[in-house]
Amino acid sequence: MKYLVNSNRSTAAQWNSIRSSFKSFSFFWRIALLLSLVLPLQSLGQPDVFASANASLPEQAKGGDGLTFEERRQDWMGSMPDPRGFSTVPSGTNKEAELDDRVENYLFGWLENCATKSSWRDKCRGEVVTQMITWFVSTDYWIDKGPKQQRGYAMMIPLKYYATSPYPGADIISKIAYDAVLKRYRKRMIGEGGVFTVGQPNKELASVVGVYLYTANYDKNIMFDQFGCLDSSGKACLGTHFKTFSYPKNKGGTGKTYVFGSGPYNAHDLMRDWLMYRLDGWFVRSGRPYGMREFDSINYARHFSHMLMLLAEFAPESDIQARAKMTADIAILDSLMDFSANSWGGTIGRTDYKHMDRSPIYPHRVLFGISGDEGGADKWDISAVYAVNHAPSNLLVALSQFEENWRFHKEYNQRLNNAEGKGKWNYLTWDYNMGSSVGQRNQGWSANVRGPGETSFIRFFINADSTAPPDKQETSYQGDKGYQFRNAMFVNLGSKPYYWEFQSGINWDQQTSESGWQFKRLGNTFAAIRLGSTTAAVELAQRGVDYSSFDAFKNAIKATASLSSNSFTTSRGVTIGKNDQCGLNQPGDCNFPFDPLETESSNGKLIDWQNGSMTVAKSGLKCVYDFNRWSYSGNSCSAGDGGEPLPTPTPPPNQTFEDVPLGHWAYEYIETLYLNNFVAGCSTAPLKYCPEATMTRAEGAVFVLRGVQGGGYLPQDPNSLVFADVALESWVAKWATDLWEKTYTAGCGSNPLMYCPDKGHTRAEGAVFYLRMLYGPSYEPPSPSGVFADAPVSEWFTRWVEDAYRAGILPPCETDPHLKICPQDPLTRAMAAFMIVQAKGLPLATP
Repeated sequence: MKYLVNSNRSTAAQWNSIRSSFKSFSFFWRIALLLSLVLPLQSLGQPDVFASANASLPEQAKGGDGLTFEERRQDWMGSMPDPRGFSTVPSGTNKEAELDDRVENYLFGWLENCATKSSWRDKCRGEVVTQMITWFVSTDYWIDKGPKQQRGYAMMIPLKYYATSPYPGADIISKIAYDAVLKRYRKRMIGEGGVFTVGQPNKELASVVGVYLYTANYDKNIMFDQFGCLDSSGKACLGTHFKTFSYPKNKGGTGKTYVFGSGPYNAHDLMRDWLMYRLDGWFVRSGRPYGMREFDSINYARHFSHMLMLLAEFAPESDIQARAKMTADIAILDSLMDFSANSWGGTIGRTDYKHMDRSPIYPHRVLFGISGDEGGADKWDISAVYAVNHAPSNLLVALSQFEENWRFHKEYNQRLNNAEGKGKWNYLTWDYNMGSSVGQRNQGWSANVRGPGETSFIRFFINADSTAPPDKQETSYQGDKGYQFRNAMFVNLGSKPYYWEFQSGINWDQQTSESGWQFKRLGNTFAAIRLGSTTAAVELAQRGVDYSSFDAFKNAIKATASLSSNSFTTSRGVTIGKNDQCGLNQPGDCNFPFDPLETESSNGKLIDWQNGSMTVAKSGLKCVYDFNRWSYSGNSCSAGDGGEPLPTPTPPPNQTFEDVPLGHWAYEYIETLYLNNFVAGCSTAPLKYCPEATMTRAEGAVFVLRGVQGGGYLPQDPNSLVFADVALESWVAKWATDLWEKTYTAGCGSNPLMYCPDKGHTRAEGAVFYLRMLYGPSYEPPSPSGVFADAPVSEWFTRWVEDAYRAGILPPCETDPHLKICPQDPLTRAMAAFMIVQAKGLPLATP
């Protein structure tokens, strides 16, 4: 049939079908576009159908290891063994452990290689990979009791490799594997209510994300017989934190009240409403249960980050995409800002207190190239992050580089189902960190000192427990009743203090006892510790920052510092008393409760939270997250961007343009451009868009420049004539001149230089403009392969239309009996709207 050319070529019914196709098409093309943006060209000859050249893409920032996220990802993919070297029947006595090991280490890497390397094309259709996917499903990674219980979203990942992708030959996984995933979701997670059985609020999110993605992309009509689950006696299952709730229509929900234990309910509506309800509770504080308590637990943060990245990349609904992206970033920041000196400090250090096997489980090596010891439990999480392929923004990478003299990080984590707390804080430098908390339960304090290399450190704390914590056990066992001012801690126990110390691969360089003080040095960090009868004191310092030498530090402590039953006076003469819980500029100046997330530093505020809006900034990079509206904007909100990510547009109540009704196939794309200030229409009385009019070269200049520079961009008036056929007083002059100066056009003729502003664009010319808008003005596509029946490889435009097709910018005009692209057909304003939205990756406005 004819496909996506001009609306007058199709009946209304055909266009409704096309519009429906676009919605499904859009989801998979977003995945395709994501892959094409980050994967390098595989060969100089026949182009890989899953890759596009990216030499002109905005540069991704390099992490602590000197590599970008994509470079680390390529290294990981290169480490994958050939799946054909594995038997379908594992050897040895523990076959399940071997299968589990293959899933943990290789499955996602195999799929990524099959999707991006022509030499791997058929390897993932084989028995071994099919077996891995079907076994992964059958073992119920999402509801297993234990750490895997938080992986309820993960089985959506293999679905992006199935033949429903629009790429030619994209059947990377077998239909057996594909059907196994869908069947499991339909039967176990929805039909049997498995999503409701986990009974833990943090792990519930993992299951809901997976089921939402399944329903949103594969079956929006499937029903839950009941909201909740039944135990063997027929009663609602115990231990669940799912509750009766409602999410209002004016905030994007259905407005339905979901009564726990009742049903039936549409599964997609329930999962979507629940996600928005829960995320609002965590960040907007609009009803219980709320609080992001576990965002600062390494054991959960590792899953929160990549499950939300997956949701941001795969959700077909723009408001969910925006929420997921914002929540993923805050989960990363919540952990990242507590990290220095080779480990986590403060309360988050409770799961890292002895650098146990599970400790460095948050994938900072993957995202930022820091903390080299990932530990055995990290392997699956690393694979999931790379498979989701959601690179951190340059701003987040910049924040991972500890370049300030100090940071003071504060969090207010209201507990999910308990009383409100006061907050957590952490004072960090490159060489050490020390932090504490106060809330419903005093979760304690700890100090951490950097050792040489990337993994060694020494952690210590003081409490009233004479028994040491168990070896390698996740615990909240830390220091008690610590009152902190920057790098000093007054411990007011009221009973005998005990000093506990745990070393990871290193010992102190120097230790001595003088005048009742224990003095310790590791590298550039000095520590002074004193134990009294019921109180204790700790002070940390850095060589070259606080004191010139270890001896100078010791002398200052002995001369000035003192400990009593009521206070601790530091080497600088600052006194911390019993009521001085937390301080930055002076003891006790912390104001409780804290905002959800804030970080001050020696270079100014890095994170600032005001009235539900979080501003993150460093080194000229900035992103503002408005959690009241669930929108974000700034010059570094997404990976490698230098433009302004735009807020998620609010769907209009009715049509904006008189000639673009809600049923028009390009309605969503035209509305998206209008809402984001890219276009104003072709007339104002009445307001029209002229969707079927041919896009002129004058109009094309506006589209391309605003696509590159952002909505609302307006170039300066030129000072001199550039094109002989564009007068200086013409409205076109500034647009055509700016386009020429930015090297996006060479004009339509030379001697003299001409622009031909009134000439209409063809679809082939549109492919050139929008590919260069996407990849840069000097971009050149690879050689053509002859995909289309009407685009011979000998024609100049063929490589452009083929590359635009692969990038999801230009759809075919005909699919049956032959695939055609109609390169010489006029480029309509409607098609131009589609192309710019796809190239820019703008969230779609929907009716």
